[in-house]
Amino acid sequence: MKRKLNATEIRNAKATDKPYKLSDGGGLYLEVKPNGGLFWRYRYRIHGKENVFAIGGYPDYSLAQARQEHENARKLVGQGIHPAHHRKAEKQRQANEAEHSFKAVAERWVENTSEKSEWSEKYRDQVERSLKLYVYPQIGNQPIAKITYPQLEGLLEKVYSEGNRKPARTVAVLLRQWISAIFRFAIRKYGLQNDPTPALRDEFKRPKVEHHKTLQKTEIPGLLKSLEAYGGNQQTKIALRLLLLTFVRPGELRAAEWCEIDWMHSEWHIPKERMKMDEPHIVPLSRQTLTLLRELHSLTGDGMYLFPKKFYKRSAKKREPYMHAGTLNRALENIGYGGGKFVSHGFRGTASTLLNEMDYTSDWIELQLAHSKRDAVRASYNHAKYMPQRRDMMQDWADFIDQLIQKSNVADKDHAEIS
Repeated sequence: MKRKLNATEIRNAKATDKPYKLSDGGGLYLEVKPNGGLFWRYRYRIHGKENVFAIGGYPDYSLAQARQEHENARKLVGQGIHPAHHRKAEKQRQANEAEHSFKAVAERWVENTSEKSEWSEKYRDQVERSLKLYVYPQIGNQPIAKITYPQLEGLLEKVYSEGNRKPARTVAVLLRQWISAIFRFAIRKYGLQNDPTPALRDEFKRPKVEHHKTLQKTEIPGLLKSLEAYGGNQQTKIALRLLLLTFVRPGELRAAEWCEIDWMHSEWHIPKERMKMDEPHIVPLSRQTLTLLRELHSLTGDGMYLFPKKFYKRSAKKREPYMHAGTLNRALENIGYGGGKFVSHGFRGTASTLLNEMDYTSDWIELQLAHSKRDAVRASYNHAKYMPQRRDMMQDWADFIDQLIQKSNVADKDHAEIS
């Protein structure tokens, strides 16, 4: 039996004027070049024709590694396959898999779909941020063709069960929908054969929508009196009263800028970038609202935002340069409305319910709530539509709240006199 090479012989191999070979048997040998380079080669025959397969250099391939590559190549030769052809095909396969990794396909899906569907910037940001946070770390680098149902189920289950919170469940449902769309995109564009997502449809359900609790008209004075007695931040107290008077979304108020207030025309112009429906919105300002804004301007009017973060300790570590999202609800909790009794978003439902009871036209109310783009019967959204009527409605609403307070004060006075 022919003696095999050993590591010492390889290390001691000296370059000569001509290349020479150190055989390891079975067609495997180490070629020593005149410049001192060492290269593993495998000589073999297919269909009677001699060929040489370049395994790689030494020490990139150790003796043990070269023997393993030699063994793999011999098996291929036994099947009539040239090792070099197989290596090239394997590199191409790996390149294709990298090109069709889940992340690569998902990014192309986002680009393609966002343009065709005219996604808003906010929605596209939500999709990209969620995929980056929850999905890419788990399966982003894997070939999409090799991703399995158990992998997706585990990924979504982890998000869905996170703290058993409803927002987390909603995120899991959205991820399931987006991942399914990505697989369908890969089927259309790249001929993907495997789609493991249909089996996920019945596993993750969107949590039941619970509408924010509203205030009865008799409860409004009590909340405002509790707020007035509250020793907290004056800007926060003004913010809650502004929500009641304007019934905008809390996020639209928190990020409000002074340049959006049109003092001359008594209007607040909210740009589409900050609106949920991605359309600009006009809020007619009642006399009472303008009074509050002037008071607030004396406190924060030297800056960009109505509610700059410098007045809010909790916002200090946040990216937003304005009031933190939890500030308003925390203030409501502090005046006795915690435990789900009432939250800041509930001012919208309160205004909607009471204005409808006051027989205002639903179109005026829905436009002022910036709901109209979602209604099929209102296909064309016009942020200035019904503006005279909406202006009167907003003033009537502010006057109505004042009347509720006055009636409550009279009732309190009468009660005190009787006592």
